[in-house]
Amino acid sequence: MRNRASFRCTVAMLLALFAGVFAGAQQTTSITGQVLDQSGAVVPKAAIVVHNELTNQDVSGVSTSTGHFTITNLRPGLYDVSASAAGFALAAEKGIRLELDASVTVQLTLKPGAATESVVVRADEVQLDLTHPQRGEVFSQDELENAPLDSGNPLLIANVEPGVVFTGSA
Repeated sequence: MRNRASFRCTVAMLLALFAGVFAGAQQTTSITGQVLDQSGAVVPKAAIVVHNELTNQDVSGVSTSTGHFTITNLRPGLYDVSASAAGFALAAEKGIRLELDASVTVQLTLKPGAATESVVVRADEVQLDLTHPQRGEVFSQDELENAPLDSGNPLLIANVEPGVVFTGSA
């Protein structure tokens, strides 16, 4: 009886251990490749940028002395991959679909050239803070009663305030 209880305890501990390991495992993908010039020579130390089209996040890397690169721990999705190096124009491959637990290989060929322009975009506009209401509006009973509301729903009066968008049905 004592051995049976000890066995059950050991099995329960092992199951808990493996459940934690499997729950923490992330299912990711990777992109590997090589950067070459037009003559087929490798381009070492090329800057690699992998852009996730869904999340709009970039992951950067650098090609090795043999022109190879590997970007790991990417979530499945749609990606753009670009490479750049001094004296070369940017090379990119767009719309690469990464599937679960898979690796995709790309070859990027850089052409001679240089960037002659740069565009800087700054997000200086004030963003709407949806978590802390710092501005409010109080409507009087008279304003509510005399407001031209199509459905008669007084909550629709909020649509006259800046930043308010009604997305439901009245």
